[in-house]
Amino acid sequence: MLARKTERGSGPFTFEDYLVWEAEQEEKWELVDGYAVRRSDRWHWDPATGKAGATRAHNIVLANLIRHLGNGLAGGPCRALPSDIKTRSPTGSGRYPDVTVECGEGEISSLMSAEPRVLLEVLSPSNTRSNLFRLLEDYQAVPSVAQIVYLEQNRTFANSWTREAEGWRRVEVEGPGAVLDFPSLNVSVTLRQVYEGLPFAEEAAA
Repeated sequence: MLARKTERGSGPFTFEDYLVWEAEQEEKWELVDGYAVRRSDRWHWDPATGKAGATRAHNIVLANLIRHLGNGLAGGPCRALPSDIKTRSPTGSGRYPDVTVECGEGEISSLMSAEPRVLLEVLSPSNTRSNLFRLLEDYQAVPSVAQIVYLEQNRTFANSWTREAEGWRRVEVEGPGAVLDFPSLNVSVTLRQVYEGLPFAEEAAA
């Protein structure tokens, strides 16, 4: 398939052609609207420097999420995975969530989550409303996904969407002592645990 270069990257691609193309790249690329988008540009582009890269705060939040969710899931069928695992959406997109909690039994050599149950993203100042809305659409279209969480990296705050019979219910969770519930996993964590090691969370808790 002949791909053309655009500001978004290479494309247009079918999902299968995108997988073949990405396997030859040094970086991770997402598929959005048929075009490849560099994963590192999605959240971690610094408009001041023009460079991509995750902040220390971002990585601390991710490490805390994986550790505390992993502890709560120990011994069960679900596991918390870092951002190297891809989620395929019925919208046609291929995404790399910051944290994926999956509960399915897939091939151990697969690059995609077998049955993503909860998807979490740690936001950055370079996010745009349109990007966040489109990402939410992609995640909500995945039949196995029961919950989506967006977490701020510079304050103790999370937006959580939970799938219910009548649709998606959004809840805001704020403050170190607030509890972030994961009903489909039977697990809860406090935002103090999520933001452990970051000065603003420790100061607020003092």
